[in-house]
Amino acid sequence: MKPTILLSKMGAVAYTAEASKKRSKKAASAGEQGTTDAVVTHLLKRDDFNLVYFGQWRGDIPDGMTYISSDVVGMDEYCTSREQKERWANDIKAIEPYNPIAYVTIAGYAAGLSIVDNPRVTSVQLCATRYTGPILNILQYFKLPRIVIVNDIRNYPKEIELSLGWDWIRPQALLSQRTKKWSRKMYDVKWDINEVYAAAENWREFVQLPREQKTLSTIVVGHAHMLDGKRLKGFDDIWRIILSDKIPDLKVYGAGWEHFSKYDPEYMVGLIAPDEVKALMSKSKTCPVAITGGELYTNKSRFCLAQNCLPLFYGNGGPYTMDPLGKYLPLDSELRIVLPGDFKRLVEYFDTHEHECQKLIDKMWRDTEPDWSLLDDCIDDVLNGIELNYEKYGGYRRCD
Repeated sequence: MKPTILLSKMGAVAYTAEASKKRSKKAASAGEQGTTDAVVTHLLKRDDFNLVYFGQWRGDIPDGMTYISSDVVGMDEYCTSREQKERWANDIKAIEPYNPIAYVTIAGYAAGLSIVDNPRVTSVQLCATRYTGPILNILQYFKLPRIVIVNDIRNYPKEIELSLGWDWIRPQALLSQRTKKWSRKMYDVKWDINEVYAAAENWREFVQLPREQKTLSTIVVGHAHMLDGKRLKGFDDIWRIILSDKIPDLKVYGAGWEHFSKYDPEYMVGLIAPDEVKALMSKSKTCPVAITGGELYTNKSRFCLAQNCLPLFYGNGGPYTMDPLGKYLPLDSELRIVLPGDFKRLVEYFDTHEHECQKLIDKMWRDTEPDWSLLDDCIDDVLNGIELNYEKYGGYRRCD
């Protein structure tokens, strides 16, 4: 009998790509759904274990995957601890026959703050009660090694890993979009935390529209992120550099640009539906991209490349640098945006050098091919009963 591995998206409902489209024409979180879908598709290609998804799933159930719905119908932030424990007991009964040996959790978007006038009216306790608590309970009850896939470092860590009473919720593998070692202390206990780069940002499969005649020189697509908890002054500064010169017919799409110090409603259009984004991207030659902080990698590059659009990287190694290690484009390349005027210069260059533009798109598309090797190695070690290596796979390590 094959062993069973559990999989869950933390803190939220997992939507298939099709279900996400139906949920909202302008769903801001639509772009966050792709990693879970891609991980499921990849793991189902293996035939050496059974995959069971636990939690809340919307959309068609993939062939080969078993879905166990967590017992959360009717639960809200006002549920008593007794009711939560009764529901958790039902979850345990549903999972026990599968005798799981490990748990893969994807650190998706989860509420971390709820205050007066919260624009999204987020209830942290509701999120925890319905979408986080049941998963952590299973980890603790079955004492499963936890493999965490971080697909958005702004939303991790969130799940009380430092609680002294919940030993099994601390990751024994921490597969991330960056390499970073750091420490945290809880009372008198100190933990070393190791995030290892796993290329997870490129796992998502993007729909590629048929190639069209390029009718736009450039386009800006992305949320402003200038009020993510506090004003990101530095992020405002870099967009002032990128958008320093007026470019004819340029449009900026995404949420939050009204908080930009140089906001101009004439060309900052606002949020549009994901399908509209892809269609516009497929008509554009280039798109400037930057990150919101840290030496991390995001899927924005491959998102552009899927529509045969060249991402123009901001930065040469400083804060907000796209491709911060120079994997896809050297940090000293003249094809990066660093100073005011660079964006316009590059737009004009690729307008008249379309062959060079296409060559670079093709190269980057090859360079960003999904790499599943570290996740596969991790799963192999679990199946073979090998203790997960802290240096190779990351995780939490207690320092006494």
